[in-house]
Amino acid sequence: MSNTLNLSSIELTSTERRAPKNGAPSSQDFNDGQRETLVDLSGICDVLNNVVLPLLSSLPKTDPLVLDGDGIYASHEASELFVNSTDKSQLTVSEVLTRVNATVISLSSAVEDLSARVLSLQTRLATTNQNDVAKAIQGFADTLAVVTQRVAALEAK
Repeated sequence: MSNTLNLSSIELTSTERRAPKNGAPSSQDFNDGQRETLVDLSGICDVLNNVVLPLLSSLPKTDPLVLDGDGIYASHEASELFVNSTDKSQLTVSEVLTRVNATVISLSSAVEDLSARVLSLQTRLATTNQNDVAKAIQGFADTLAVVTQRVAALEAK
């Protein structure tokens, strides 16, 4: 026997009936009490449909249920950051953070390579007396230094 309750939404259905002759003091009192109950049940249905069910749908189907970065979907968004491109499955928080970290490391490596190339070009230009080009390259080097600092700040976080 499965312990899984498969719900996509919860609906509330009720029928208002007149009270019998010997029932509540008046059928209006009875119906007012029923309306109050319906309002309460409607509120419960709203919470279940708008909060609980979306929260439960963000959990992967694991047995036993694991509530850590490996066991919670990062997003239901269909963005390539949150979806595995090969099997179209949703990625967990841990998998998304691993992807983001790999991107930052790759970007850092590319920036370091560009910095080395700029330094090499500056050195060659300085030895050949091409100062106007050297000044333009210096501006590029300054911009690259700012980008390098930003990438380093990302890595530190």
